[in-house]
Amino acid sequence: MCAYVPRIHAAGAELVIVGNGGTQQASDFAHRSSITTPLLTDPSLSTYRALNAKRGGGGLRLLQDALRALLKGHVQWRVMRDPRQHGAVFVIMRGGIVVYGHVGEITGDDPDPEQFVGLLAQAVIDP
Repeated sequence: MCAYVPRIHAAGAELVIVGNGGTQQASDFAHRSSITTPLLTDPSLSTYRALNAKRGGGGLRLLQDALRALLKGHVQWRVMRDPRQHGAVFVIMRGGIVVYGHVGEITGDDPDPEQFVGLLAQAVIDP
């Protein structure tokens, strides 16, 4: 994702990442992942609830989802807060206009960054 930050900035936008770990975990994640954009943490999960982000099951399903995510290149160094909480990606323009939204159905269900970065660039060209 970090490779797309210059294109996001060129469109006049910012990538903001929200996690659910503690502040030290967020700091460790930012350092290991070379995150240069705002990284927020919401251990209460209220942001996730507001976005209607899904939560996964436990047990064998959680292990299967984790393995699938690992095979796609998603590495989790250690469990941070709620490992069952799925992520979401939204592109929100000034005025609160949502031009793209993706809520993960399973662990590691992330959209192709080309898709939403392209939409962001198009929204800037054709406001």
